[in-house]
Amino acid sequence: MASYGCSGAPAGGGDNSLGVECSSAHPSYTSDVAPILASNCGGGEECHGVPTRESMVGTTLGEDDCDLATVDVFPGSLEKSYLMHKLTGVDMCPATSTMPLGSMLPQADIQTFADWICEGAPAN
Repeated sequence: MASYGCSGAPAGGGDNSLGVECSSAHPSYTSDVAPILASNCGGGEECHGVPTRESMVGTTLGEDDCDLATVDVFPGSLEKSYLMHKLTGVDMCPATSTMPLGSMLPQADIQTFADWICEGAPAN
């Protein structure tokens, strides 16, 4: 599988506003990302439920998200993936909150999402 360079966050260096960089890890959606989603994104009436890979990758967020023309997960780019902004609490639309609602994921889980996006958000 091809490895994608992470825009604005190259492995082993670089700087970005999110405070997360690509590492040398190669997480799987099924084994690594999906379990984090399942345990953190399904509860409460204010939660949107557990998203699927297909519902996240390349999905453009519309006017309900402060008129931002952003993409939830932009394969290969942490900065262009609004999910990373929601997970880190950086450069979010003022009317939104971090995910999961009212808390932050452990740094290791945020790194798993980052590495998965850096790898091109594969469906493996």
